[in-house]
Amino acid sequence: MSPDFAEVTPTVILTFLEGNGKLSPATRRRRFATLCTFYRWLLRQELVTTNPMERLDPIKPTEREPRPLADETVQAILKAIPPARTRDRALFTLVYETGMRIGDYIG
Repeated sequence: MSPDFAEVTPTVILTFLEGNGKLSPATRRRRFATLCTFYRWLLRQELVTTNPMERLDPIKPTEREPRPLADETVQAILKAIPPARTRDRALFTLVYETGMRIGDYIG
């Protein structure tokens, strides 16, 4: 017996996206994106005639606050960099103080 994807309603999808109520917003967004891709594929394969995902609003990402390093950690890192390596100390301080991503610093 093959599943009847045409019978899936937005209400069923919303229930799935909620899970047990303990899913993180990131997990819910990933589920939403996966279902969007899956239903586009079903449409191309002509296995369904409508896409229920088009009737749902996307799940908005939650704004996350940056998590700064503890002062003890910063001091330990600075202590590990020899005083003679002023370039390394300056670069670490730049990255730490500005919140620069490591990828931007390396690139």
